[in-house]
Amino acid sequence: MLWTNTKICNIRYKSAIIYMDYDSNILNQYSFIKGVNMSLASNKKLVIKWKKEHREIVASANKIIKAYKTNELDILRKEMDNLNDLTLEHLMAEDMEFYKFLMLGDSLDAEIKKLIEDFIETFEEPKAALMDFLTKYTIPDVVYDQDFINSFMELVGVLSQRISYEEKTLYKVLQEK
Repeated sequence: MLWTNTKICNIRYKSAIIYMDYDSNILNQYSFIKGVNMSLASNKKLVIKWKKEHREIVASANKIIKAYKTNELDILRKEMDNLNDLTLEHLMAEDMEFYKFLMLGDSLDAEIKKLIEDFIETFEEPKAALMDFLTKYTIPDVVYDQDFINSFMELVGVLSQRISYEEKTLYKVLQEK
């Protein structure tokens, strides 16, 4: 599980390298995590926010595909940086919110808890592949070749399915409970 083990990763975010430590003992020290009380209204707002972020990520991916096809490398580089920032912001916020939900323990609805745990477990590999891809293709002077677009299109397919799954299952339940 993502939050029960210390997991350190090196990611590029807004032109800086961030070393993230997901040790729950450290995170528990922050007051905004302690005593979390999730309500239906806050769940709905969260889901609306996350769906909006999904649309922004998809729009950025489409701009990348178009820029690649038209050989507009400056636009492609800019959109890759944008996609990197959008994706990392979304994933970090999502991870934090899921962690806050799981901190509720027995007071958390069993269906929500199961969906979050399944979501975290089944997204580990695609998330790692996404982070590796973004790290590789957001460095200066990277070459956007056929390997890039092949990998990108494969990743877009996987992430499209994932977004659909999230919105039809987990997000739906979060809005209802």
